[in-house]
Amino acid sequence: DVDLSGPLKVLETKQVELYYKLDMTFRRPKASIRMKMICPVAYSSPRNSVMTNLFTLLLEDSLNEYAYDAVVAGMRYSLRNVTYGMHLAVDGYNDRLHVLANAIIEKIAAFKVNSDRFGKIRDQLERDFANFQKDQPYEHAMYNISFLLESPRWHVDDYLSCLRDGSVTVAAVDAFVPVLLGRMFAVVLVHGNVSEDWSKKFAANVTNMLHYQPIGQAEIP
Repeated sequence: DVDLSGPLKVLETKQVELYYKLDMTFRRPKASIRMKMICPVAYSSPRNSVMTNLFTLLLEDSLNEYAYDAVVAGMRYSLRNVTYGMHLAVDGYNDRLHVLANAIIEKIAAFKVNSDRFGKIRDQLERDFANFQKDQPYEHAMYNISFLLESPRWHVDDYLSCLRDGSVTVAAVDAFVPVLLGRMFAVVLVHGNVSEDWSKKFAANVTNMLHYQPIGQAEIP
């Protein structure tokens, strides 16, 4: 029978909220992690949004070699910046999923900007924003609808201005990341062929390795 019950909240502290669901329907040797990293400063200004974006791109770049081996072994992950902070997704075979997930958390905790790669990634981000002007008119219309309806919402032109005014440097990003990660709330969903204890150990690793302070209830979207 198909299990239609939802995930259960199995842990709640000032730093993390954990939801867990054992896969009783497909029973495959796989599992997934979804984590919302709610960081109030991530989108508090256009510059902070750009810096958070660069952080996720630089982190993914630093994980490329490691992640390639993981993909070959049937694992995958993604880390992206969003308006509330960052979103991490990790999927793969349950017996090794914790290795990849914890390696990503360790990389986040020990992050330092690779100055050799910074210029290339920063320039590519600027080109991506600049290419927005070449999008189709309907894409501009959809973008501007979102821009007008969401608050706060920064415009791509604001991001370009930040990247072109010289303030986004290696030193600036290095200084920003501890501020970004210093105060946070994590919402974690673990689903698949893993135990509840397994999911609690991952949540504990997040708080223990990142050493962040909790945020106020009003700061959680």
